Amino acid sequence: GFAVIAGEVRKLSQSSAHPTTEAENIVERLKDKIREGGQSSQKVSESFNEILGGITETVAITGETTGYLKEQNKEILGIKAGITSIFDITNELQNSIKVQNNDMNKFNESFKTLSQLSTNLTQFIVEHEHAAKNINGSIALLKDISNDSNKNSSLLKTYLEKDNVMTKDLNKPIVENIEAKKVGFVFSAGGLGDDSYNDMMFSGFVKLRLKGFFPFEYISPREKKYALNDIESLIEQKGCKFIIVSIGHYKEVVRNLAKKYPQIKFALIDDSLDEPLKNVSSILFYPHESSYLSGCLAALQTRTGKVGFIGGTDIPALRCFLLGYEEGIQYLDPKVQLEQCFLSADNDFTGFNNPEQGYQMARQYYQKGVDIIFAPAGHSTTGVIKAAKEMQRFIIGVDVNQDALAPGYVLTSAMKRVDNAVYRLIQNFLNKKLQSGKVEMNLNNNGVSLTDFKYTKDIIGKPNLQKLKDIENKIKTGKIVVPNYLKLNP
Repeated sequence: GFAVIAGEVRKLSQSSAHPTTEAENIVERLKDKIREGGQSSQKVSESFNEILGGITETVAITGETTGYLKEQNKEILGIKAGITSIFDITNELQNSIKVQNNDMNKFNESFKTLSQLSTNLTQFIVEHEHAAKNINGSIALLKDISNDSNKNSSLLKTYLEKDNVMTKDLNKPIVENIEAKKVGFVFSAGGLGDDSYNDMMFSGFVKLRLKGFFPFEYISPREKKYALNDIESLIEQKGCKFIIVSIGHYKEVVRNLAKKYPQIKFALIDDSLDEPLKNVSSILFYPHESSYLSGCLAALQTRTGKVGFIGGTDIPALRCFLLGYEEGIQYLDPKVQLEQCFLSADNDFTGFNNPEQGYQMARQYYQKGVDIIFAPAGHSTTGVIKAAKEMQRFIIGVDVNQDALAPGYVLTSAMKRVDNAVYRLIQNFLNKKLQSGKVEMNLNNNGVSLTDFKYTKDIIGKPNLQKLKDIENKIKTGKIVVPNYLKLNP
């Protein structure tokens, strides 16, 4: 029976062993889960601590940012206060400007009054500046007036005395009611200060102005296409009653204006109208005669057998210079070569006012072996003179006495006594003796001439100076007839 019981117990034991094992396995798995849960709890704790640390740091940064914002707020308040101050200052400035505008209106009224005084002062300065600047002969004439007026009057009487348009009474005082006698000048390209044609023309006005006051205006037209309007402004806007126009390229403008304004007097220098008008006088110079003498001098003095001609603009008046110069060279030495050019074409008068172009062209000629240049080029001639001095070559000046601009390098100057012509024209106008028609200026009436060779007598030498004198006398007596381009090409 025990054995039976033991067997049953054994069976019972065996049957309960499996659940026990299962229970043990479950317990072990629970332990593993607990261990894993403990590890996860530790990680969560660590993560929580990290989060807590981040929150603490954020709070600290937020505190700092709050501090910065407080400081910026203070700065913004300061800027706001500055802007408010600027607005206040702006308002004050606006009020000040209103006051200044009122003052400016008063100033403008005063300025209008002063403007006229300034114009008169400018005229005065211009007169005396250019009177002083004419060291090339005009100064000597002005000194003659102040030192010995009788002698100068006698000298001036020899000029133009044979011409029916002129008067011999040089000592008559300036007329009364002078405001009705305003004179206008129209200068060629280059204007005043060209040390040439324009300055010579203006010096005649200055000589007469020294005898008494009379009003004047002057212009240099911008371009030929504007010449009509520019010259007409002297009549319509400036009130001029007598207008003297230099160089013949404005003659068509003068013709049109003379017909439009028959009560206005005009004078053309170096040209004449094809149809005579009662209110137009013309002064015709014969530069071909003085140019002929210049050509003779160049032929006598050249050591290279090459001479040059540089003209300002290719117009008939300068062709007259060129032809006379060529004829003089051929008369004394046909073997001499002539290099020639014009700085600008016809109707482009920039060639009269471009010293740099004259300088560069002269250097080219001198480098090619030319040793003497004749340069009727207005203000551009000063550039040729500069090149001659730098390269130690020679030049023959034009229109005025340019010998002193480069003593020893300017052999002589072929002068037009435009100063005397202008002097007499204005004087006749003021005295109501101005007549229309043509007056021709040549060697015989001292309208053109060479200078006295003040700085080059020794360079040229007495024999050659005597040859030039003999040739001049032959021209005056008609033994030598110099061709006149203007008459050959009317």
